[in-house]
Amino acid sequence: MLNEKEEKVLQLVRMRGPILPIDIAKAVGLETFLASAILSTLINKGHVKISHRKVGSSPLYYVDGQEQKLRNRLYSELNDLEKKALERLKQLRVAFKEDLYPQERVLLSELRDFVSYLQIKKDEKELFCWRHYSVTDDEFNEILQKKFEPQKEEVEQVVEKPEVQKRLEIKKEKVKQPIKKIKLRKEAKNDFDKRVIEFFKKNNVEVLERKVSRNESDYLISIQTPLGGQKYFVKVKNKKSISESDISKLYVEISSKKYPAILIIPKQLSKKVRAYVDKNFGNLIRIIVLQ
Repeated sequence: MLNEKEEKVLQLVRMRGPILPIDIAKAVGLETFLASAILSTLINKGHVKISHRKVGSSPLYYVDGQEQKLRNRLYSELNDLEKKALERLKQLRVAFKEDLYPQERVLLSELRDFVSYLQIKKDEKELFCWRHYSVTDDEFNEILQKKFEPQKEEVEQVVEKPEVQKRLEIKKEKVKQPIKKIKLRKEAKNDFDKRVIEFFKKNNVEVLERKVSRNESDYLISIQTPLGGQKYFVKVKNKKSISESDISKLYVEISSKKYPAILIIPKQLSKKVRAYVDKNFGNLIRIIVLQ
């Protein structure tokens, strides 16, 4: 049984959902925190659902049957990378781990209003997949059935004739020949990375962790502020030009970390890439040009 206020809020969600708590509060004449409390009660009782994606700082509330309206409203909140990942999944219908780039896996796993992320086990086989919302149960089961079917292996029949046996013996001798050792060239020293270290020292930056390669290095640093030390993940890229792909890969990398990110590069970003960063990532990635 619902009380009068709960029934009133539920009717409003049915009429105007997906809807924000602040809009419900205005329509019903309640404080926003009271409207949110009533919505939480309705969720616990199974009458109302909540979106994973937020609009501003709040999720949307809706009822069964309003899923497509919810997706229509949330789609405009997605950035270009998320829209591209979602479009690719729409084409694939169901994507398994090996079908996607790491960046796409991260993005799709956060789009739970559009995508189902599933772990499927059959016998000793285990698969992870992402399912587009438009995929029906019949289509999904058909795709899974094909995926789990054992692959047929072609078996070659060998006729044991003397000439065949002779050829096989010759091949075996060739396999036994010693393998020549290949000398690997030593990596050139990363001069740009040295400049980064000098930059850190000059600005009293404490290096906590360091992973250096030829043209790319990762740091975990700490910078002192009036409120104490603030940690940052730093990506150093010694490239003449940084592409949108480089930025996207960095975003995927920092998504799994706890710290804000800094990208240090030797040259300014192009206007196109700078606009791409500003539009899609805002303050998530800070750029430092070390010329």
